[in-house]
Amino acid sequence: MVVGALAWAPAADAAITNAFGSLSCSSALLSGTPAGTARVCSGITHTFDNTDIDVNVILPAAPLAGADGPYPTIGRFHGWGGSKVGLNGSNVDDRTSSFIRRGYAVFSMSDRGWGNSCGGTDPKRVTGGAPDGPCEEGYNHLMDTRYEVR
Repeated sequence: MVVGALAWAPAADAAITNAFGSLSCSSALLSGTPAGTARVCSGITHTFDNTDIDVNVILPAAPLAGADGPYPTIGRFHGWGGSKVGLNGSNVDDRTSSFIRRGYAVFSMSDRGWGNSCGGTDPKRVTGGAPDGPCEEGYNHLMDTRYEVR
């Protein structure tokens, strides 16, 4: 599913080197292109209530000159039981690659209670039992605007 459009804007011509102030960006491959054709900022960020959310922010390659952004942004969100989308191993997947080639940034996250956002694959979750620690209060509010949109 593809939704949304936001502006991803850096401060005054500065190169974008991270997302959310904590996720470093690194060079990535778009399908069928040489290295350095995209940048991926991927990992865990924290929400307003300290829940860990696993995200991908994928940007076009840094420009050789001029402003780095703003980029129109497309949000890609998973369905029930899924997790963040946009990468296929260390490469950017085909659908995301098509957006990046057209100059868009792509954002994806594993919703609370899925993937590494307190879901079944998250090492912070207690295996075989109820969520514990950081996942105890912050799991599974799938598309609840009081949590996910905020």
